[in-house]
Amino acid sequence: MTDCEICGDEEAEYNISIEGAALMACLGCSKMGKILAQVAKIDVPPAPSGFGFSSFPARPQQTMPGAEEPEIIENYAELIQKAMARLKLSAAVLSERLNEKESFIKRIESGGATPTTALARKLQDELDTNLFGSGGGAPPQNFGGRKSVTMADLIDFGKD
Repeated sequence: MTDCEICGDEEAEYNISIEGAALMACLGCSKMGKILAQVAKIDVPPAPSGFGFSSFPARPQQTMPGAEEPEIIENYAELIQKAMARLKLSAAVLSERLNEKESFIKRIESGGATPTTALARKLQDELDTNLFGSGGGAPPQNFGGRKSVTMADLIDFGKD
């Protein structure tokens, strides 16, 4: 089956004429012109293939327990203003460096908008200031010199 040449629908089953132009159209678009002929529908089953996407849904993103997203401190706007003044940066220059809109940077600077975590990290790097709170959580644990965390590190065995 061909696509509708007017709206792009996949069910173009009419040959119509609009202002002298012959087009393939779906049922809805065929009312815009004069129907010349109706094309016969032929159902062709799709060819089986061993490749492609699975019909299983994507796995949900899992996070480690206790690894919450850091919170941006309350006086972020004041810190951003001070850092911009210290570095003598205008909102236009900073927005260009961060690839953000100047108006959005100005709203963040005035406290009218809160930056996303990703943007706050960019601002932190560019302005050389800390915009995230301490988190108030537990201090980082030492996992026996290993860089990665194992399941045993996360389980409390109650050996007190």
